[in-house]
Amino acid sequence: MEHTKDDNGGFFLDQQMQRELRQVFKKLNKKVILTAILEKNSSKSSEMTQLLNEIAELSDFIEVNCITAGCSPDLEELMDCDGHFPALGIFDGQMQFSGLSYLGIPGGKEINSLVYGLYNVAGPGQTISGKNKKRLAKIISPHRIKVCVSLACHHCCNTVIASQLLSAQNPYLSSQMIDAALFPDIVEKYKLERVPLLILDDTAFLWGEKGIEDILSLLENSIS
Repeated sequence: MEHTKDDNGGFFLDQQMQRELRQVFKKLNKKVILTAILEKNSSKSSEMTQLLNEIAELSDFIEVNCITAGCSPDLEELMDCDGHFPALGIFDGQMQFSGLSYLGIPGGKEINSLVYGLYNVAGPGQTISGKNKKRLAKIISPHRIKVCVSLACHHCCNTVIASQLLSAQNPYLSSQMIDAALFPDIVEKYKLERVPLLILDDTAFLWGEKGIEDILSLLENSIS
């Protein structure tokens, strides 16, 4: 599924998407708070707000919390914004951070990663194999995963979904989607030439679509 834009440049969900999302969100069983940090007078921040509000209308378990950039430095640090907005984090009903965040609007193909993120935090969640569960349980030190994406790239979305699934099941991990088109300083910092690019702790890199086992191997190598 993908989001579309209306004539005013805002995001909206068409009727088919609403039906699909309602079916997914019926499986949610815990409250989740979509917390957005937004800039004043920013068209992208306005689009983020509109998209999140329309998603929240589809389930009583989804709440939206919008905060102006600069008003909550601790929250910005927790979500690893580093001055980049709009930003979005998925929190539980007690405002405990899930570790899943987005720099830029999770639209286009990335709306799928947002939906899976909500399902993994507030629903039964995706499953992983017993073997990979054991591997994941051995990661007991903090690690930050970032995935630089293009919103039109399904390879990017699959990589984000895989990294977020691991982060949702391990409190030591965080996973962040970054819309490379919005942040040229990030493109320059990582010498980004193609997407997806997965970055672990700013020191290890994987190019191209990666799955759970690829990411687990990278994590294991980082602590060996």
